[in-house]
Amino acid sequence: MDRILMRLDSLFDGVHEPSQVVTEVGRLSTQLVLQATLDAEVALYLGRDSGEQRTVGKSGPAPGVRSGHRVVMIRTTAGPVELWWPRLRGGGGFVSRLYGMQTIDVQPLAPLVVAAHVRRLTAAEVQDALTRSLGTTPLAVSPTTLALISGRVVQECEAWGRRRFDGREPGSIFFGAAPFAAADGSVLVAGGVMRDGRPTFMALAPGSAESVEAWTTLLADLARRGLRAPASFMNPVPSALVTALARAFFAPAS
Repeated sequence: MDRILMRLDSLFDGVHEPSQVVTEVGRLSTQLVLQATLDAEVALYLGRDSGEQRTVGKSGPAPGVRSGHRVVMIRTTAGPVELWWPRLRGGGGFVSRLYGMQTIDVQPLAPLVVAAHVRRLTAAEVQDALTRSLGTTPLAVSPTTLALISGRVVQECEAWGRRRFDGREPGSIFFGAAPFAAADGSVLVAGGVMRDGRPTFMALAPGSAESVEAWTTLLADLARRGLRAPASFMNPVPSALVTALARAFFAPAS
């Protein structure tokens, strides 16, 4: 997960072409959901999260110990996607019941990616999206296990989609809008370089570049999450965004 988050942040370093940023955000965000799903399945198989101690119960030690990762390419309708597959010592090898030889349909996952930035997902909608995305493979997993995996994916999406920015000042900010891979309509994207020099991916939201309301909703949410008004911009700012900036950051408190 951390590797993908770092790649998402790096898109806003001011070096990447603005026209490529939204496309890459879509690809990496979908990869993030797929990786979160794999990590959740592994954690349930081992009976613990990454970094937790192996326990010994009545039936003996919990299976396996993490020992690094290997990169595995899985097939999706948007092209090959890298996942970091765990290497385990002891307890036998891990065999995923979700990922097999099928081509994964990313269409159902894109709405999850956008929704994670504007509201809390539910385990039921994640479970439904995974079932449709992975095809018949989830039939090899019990409904209870799939529900637990979905609940863990919700937690991961909440962590990265709703992260706060308290104490961090934005420097140069990128705002963009473009069609989002496998999503209906277009999305707004925000990110940039903070005062400390670190590039940071901030938010996704449904809407078009000409919508004052959509930009205001996105910016007001960032303000609630602790972001201060940006000092400068990496790319030309549409008139709708100028109005939204004034509303979100400079409107008198009611």
